[in-house]
Amino acid sequence: MHDGTPSSQMSFSAKGLSRRAAAAFTLIELLTVIAIIGILAAILIPTVSAVRESARGATCTSNLRQMINGLYLYAEDHDGRAPPPQDSALHDGPFATIPQSENTWHGYIALYAGLDFAELGDIFESGVTWRSNTTQDTVFHCPSTLNRIVSLPGKDPGRLDPYYSYGLNADLPNELTGGGRRSGETFTLETLRDSSRTMAIMETTDWSAHYHREIGTGYAVVPHGGGQNVAYYDGSVERISAQDLMDIDPNDTFWRGGFAN
Repeated sequence: MHDGTPSSQMSFSAKGLSRRAAAAFTLIELLTVIAIIGILAAILIPTVSAVRESARGATCTSNLRQMINGLYLYAEDHDGRAPPPQDSALHDGPFATIPQSENTWHGYIALYAGLDFAELGDIFESGVTWRSNTTQDTVFHCPSTLNRIVSLPGKDPGRLDPYYSYGLNADLPNELTGGGRRSGETFTLETLRDSSRTMAIMETTDWSAHYHREIGTGYAVVPHGGGQNVAYYDGSVERISAQDLMDIDPNDTFWRGGFAN
């Protein structure tokens, strides 16, 4: 029986429905697409994180080299003597007038490491000094430890709030002069017996790096994939794993510069 609808119109409607059905996703196809997106995300997210951490590690390495360069420039102006880890007196020169200067080695080499004094004044006046849990982006801050900390396995992370990114080897002046790390004592760089194996600066949560009988390897941190960057007195920088760091003997040249008995 003919319902009065022209055959050409029926044919057009059928073709339209066929095209719409072909263009639509089936449930299986939709789930397949979602699964593929999930797989790609699982592959890409760790890769992006690894690339980001690699960039942070490269910045940290650059920071250490810049600090070592600043340390040697400071020594050239001070009869070849390295800056003290900390001095009980305020810094000489412009730093003596700045509140909360912390009188640590960071302040001694800051200008030599390329920091602008006007910016330093702003940092000091704000009361945040060199501490790495601030938003200050300076050579003294490793981007991998800004606002987070990864301590050595089973070790006390030390100062958490606030904390530093880098500590200067405080065992050397103690070994050579008998002064404590806060004494202002230092040493002449040319007296080092093996500068390529003597640690100058390492990543810590404290302003100094020293071997402590209770906590072991200072307040060392390992923010770079379970390791950290270490600068030696010859200007080289090395990545050291957490385990290798903990295995270093306290009387090793790494800490004592070859002067320990």
